[in-house]
Amino acid sequence: MLNNLFRKTYFSSFFIGAIFIFIAVYFIHIHNTLIDALTKSAYILLTIVGLLFLENKYRSLGIQQIHILSFSLTLLYLPSQEISYIALFLMSCLLLAYHNTVRLKKSKSTVKALFNLSFIITGISFFEPLLAFLFITPLLSFTNPKHQNIKHLIAFILSIISFFMIFYSVVFAFKIQYVFPWQNIEKFREFKVFKAEGLLWGGFVLFVLFSSLRVKSKEYLKGLETGNYFWLFFIIVGFITGFIEIESNFKRWGLLYLPLAYLLGIILHYMSRRVKSLVIGILLIARLGVFLT
Repeated sequence: MLNNLFRKTYFSSFFIGAIFIFIAVYFIHIHNTLIDALTKSAYILLTIVGLLFLENKYRSLGIQQIHILSFSLTLLYLPSQEISYIALFLMSCLLLAYHNTVRLKKSKSTVKALFNLSFIITGISFFEPLLAFLFITPLLSFTNPKHQNIKHLIAFILSIISFFMIFYSVVFAFKIQYVFPWQNIEKFREFKVFKAEGLLWGGFVLFVLFSSLRVKSKEYLKGLETGNYFWLFFIIVGFITGFIEIESNFKRWGLLYLPLAYLLGIILHYMSRRVKSLVIGILLIARLGVFLT
């Protein structure tokens, strides 16, 4: 079965995952030439490889080979839209931010993890100001008595100051014309409830969110603590950009891609082999059916 291919060898996993990702980028999402589709597919695949490397080194993210499939399946379900290079870059940064969020609990060098997390979120906020809400995550870390000291406070403040100094030094040195991209909330979007692709996406989102409450997945996610808050705020912002007219590099539903792909991988990992095969089969058939209509 397909899920077994994602358990046997890295080669088969990457090969099948790469095919699905390319199909999604080239045939479903718009404004992509063949070269663009190949480049963007390779970038997404390399990002997953980087996550697997971090997992192998730190054992903190819970990333498995099955996540190659979950990232490609989620991309197949994401409604047709432009996937920009800057959006892909920001996704990589967001995953690094999540890695450091989890490291706040599991690492001995929590000061370094807090600095890295705050630095990355500051940088992301320059391109997507709405994601500045993710600063709630490092701020929540101060509820831990171990983090309530001058070292952690300095790390948090210094990271923000450092990014501003580095960024504006580059802007000044190279005379770059930069305008801070404040988001504009204009009006509620017209949500076409009866559009097949939209209905399928809505069903997929509900399936992932409710399935993440299954016993085994739920128990694993509980252990992430601060990491859960990161995804929670991420999902909230994703729904806001989806339902409200907000200009974003991620377009309409792009911000939900990362948390859903991550959660789906966790869900599939804890499913039995038979149930996993059934779920993957249904997801692929349903998506293919809508694509052909």
